Amino acid sequence: MKKECSYCSNEFSEEWRSEWGENKEQHYKSIVCSNCGKKDCVRVAFYSSGDTHKPKNSSLESMLRKVRQ
Repeated sequence: MKKECSYCSNEFSEEWRSEWGENKEQHYKSIVCSNCGKKDCVRVAFYSSGDTHKPKNSSLESMLRKVRQ
């Protein structure tokens, strides 16, 4: 990741955050500069570590959800 703000050249000390584009197909890292307050973004490829994977619902949970609808 970049180490300096594109606008004021301040060195970043904050954490980068993940964001998604409008179509959820583009992944960005963004940060707000503590010096000038402007948002800086970098487009990045998305590689999942698997930590964000949601396990599939059990058949019982799926059936209960259908009954509630």
